[in-house]
Amino acid sequence: MCPDHCSKFCDDGLPIAMKWSYPGRRMVVTAGNLLCGQDGQFDPEFGEMNLLVQDFAEALVKFVLPLDVVNNIIAAYNSSRTTWDLHPSNYITYFRQGTATWFAATSKSAYETGGMNICSNARPCITEIDLRRNIKTRDVPLFDILNTVYNFERWNMTGNISICAW
Repeated sequence: MCPDHCSKFCDDGLPIAMKWSYPGRRMVVTAGNLLCGQDGQFDPEFGEMNLLVQDFAEALVKFVLPLDVVNNIIAAYNSSRTTWDLHPSNYITYFRQGTATWFAATSKSAYETGGMNICSNARPCITEIDLRRNIKTRDVPLFDILNTVYNFERWNMTGNISICAW
């Protein structure tokens, strides 16, 4: 944990030097995550999460999105308390999880994604479009925000982002 005199060197209560990625005005992600452990690089997410996508979402909320959009994210987060199996701890995590799901950049368990990546019959969604339909069916406010922020209201245009970028 970070004492007050060191707080500018911390993110979410942890020293930046101890994190695998950092969503600041410049984003830093360990190469091992992007390469999914290839070339002997250690991937802290073991090929289950693209940290660049999640941290990009967090940086958008903290530094880029206008206040009205952030307020919409907060309102959607507050109204989704019974929507997902495990409610995210805060609105930034909610937007991070939604973004990773929107772009199919996570294969983490339903417990870790709150169920955002689980479609019918309790099975993981297969395609990016299936993931987006699932969000639209279960959490319309989140869907509308993600669709506006990332797709200019053209939800069926996929990003073709992978968990392991290359």
